[in-house]
Amino acid sequence: MLEEVLPAIRAGLHRLTLASIRVPRDLALELFAHLDQPAPRLYRLALSLKLPADEAPVDLPHDLFRDSCPRLHSLLLKNIVLPPSPIPILAGVDIAVYQHTFPRVVTFPVAFFLKAAPLRIVELMAGDFILPEDLWSATVQDALRQLESISLTYSDDQSNIVSVLPLQDIPEVILAPPKIPAGRLVMAHLDGPLRLDITSNERGTADTIVAYAPADTSSTKQRRSFLDVQADFFDKRPDINPAPFYFDTAYTDRITSLTVSSSRWRIVTKHAPRLPRCTSLTLELDDAKYLRLRPRKTPPAFPLLGILTLRLANAEISCAGWRNLALHVGELPDSCRLVFETVSLDFFDDDWLDTFHEVDVR
Repeated sequence: MLEEVLPAIRAGLHRLTLASIRVPRDLALELFAHLDQPAPRLYRLALSLKLPADEAPVDLPHDLFRDSCPRLHSLLLKNIVLPPSPIPILAGVDIAVYQHTFPRVVTFPVAFFLKAAPLRIVELMAGDFILPEDLWSATVQDALRQLESISLTYSDDQSNIVSVLPLQDIPEVILAPPKIPAGRLVMAHLDGPLRLDITSNERGTADTIVAYAPADTSSTKQRRSFLDVQADFFDKRPDINPAPFYFDTAYTDRITSLTVSSSRWRIVTKHAPRLPRCTSLTLELDDAKYLRLRPRKTPPAFPLLGILTLRLANAEISCAGWRNLALHVGELPDSCRLVFETVSLDFFDDDWLDTFHEVDVR
């Protein structure tokens, strides 16, 4: 089969705009040997090798596509090692994904940051990263400052990379999942009032996104996102439960805006007993389960809440069977306004609706 496929790929390289290729490790060199012609139209490339974590990855050749791939914009490499110096196909790449199977340890891919055109978005995944001396060079640090987003997924201490990053200059940093020391480092540059989003995540095993950002988005675009597992928020083991980090009063006492998926509302009721400065609460309905139950403990208090907004998480959400719903919060001011966006009042309990003096439907 491959005897026919690989020559066909080679013959069509001059026409390809998108390519996603995944082969076993023992076919990697044969694959690379067939990627030896110019690819003038190739815009997005994904190369993945299937191999166990205890097997060595394969080096990416310097002369892929005969050094001629001028339009390549997005590159994904999985279980393939990038050379330490720039190679021609990287010249125009501004989105890079670099993945290695856990728990493999690899060298941080500085070649992405030594080329002329800077990256905008980079995702790095491995068991851990060895940091080369070039990472501290002015060239690499300047390139890191040009990033719009960096995502780090690895199992060992994340502080080694995070401490090297010019965090104050990178708008979005994503840790998946965060180690607490690294999490505190990436949060250190968020000053003043904060916005917190706790939403469901449909990609991968980390099913929950916790994201902090400045409440005033006009002054800065910084956002610190953490991918975690919802079940861990209810784990009694302190080394597993991430809640003490996310709900540290150093952060929660500064929250003025909170957005939560309804399927994640119980995280708030469990770990945020009081949000003293929060004036805006938005609930994105993706599940009605936790809006049917009366809380077993005192619900979270919002003494300054001015607006409570309810809306569907997305248009595909099924509302079948939604009746007599209610969102239980404590210390709710009489002046709080209830706003419905893309969701019907008919789903909610009449007595609960009557607790609000002003209800808007948009």
